[in-house]
Amino acid sequence: MWGGQTKKYYNGRLKGILKLLVNYWLILIGFTGLSMLIGNGNQMPGTLWQFIGNVTTFDTSYNGAWWYLFVYILLVLISSFIFRCSNRLPDCVTFAVSFIIYSSAYYVRFSISDKNWFLTKYGLIGMTFFEFIIGMLACKGMWIEKIKCYITKRMCIWKRVILSSGLLIGILIGHTLV
Repeated sequence: MWGGQTKKYYNGRLKGILKLLVNYWLILIGFTGLSMLIGNGNQMPGTLWQFIGNVTTFDTSYNGAWWYLFVYILLVLISSFIFRCSNRLPDCVTFAVSFIIYSSAYYVRFSISDKNWFLTKYGLIGMTFFEFIIGMLACKGMWIEKIKCYITKRMCIWKRVILSSGLLIGILIGHTLV
């Protein structure tokens, strides 16, 4: 049975998902219409299943940039379960399990043919799940606050500037390599 907190949590999340979907549908209609007007909409609306898939976010053949929406919605819907499991397990076990899921999803996504819808979605969800868990553990352990406190107490201003510059350069270079 659902407790009051869980029901309240899901009601808030479902409202947020609905708002996001309305925006998605408006953009989907706009870009689909625009594509048809300029002559690039030859795959639209496609088959009935393609149309239903694009409206429900199961498929992104109309606009591939929305690939993350299905994954996001699924993670939001199962997040309460994930949080409960994480609270019952040590953080290192949560991290290890999510890393195993990530590793298998990475293999599936990049080594196995993407013709199978379930395998494709597993690859996307499994890899994003690990990032979700890292964020959850960072929030739970208050990593940002601890790092900020450590840096402000132990480093003088010029060391902070050098560290910040190094991080920025590392992020920019790292991003170009990916």
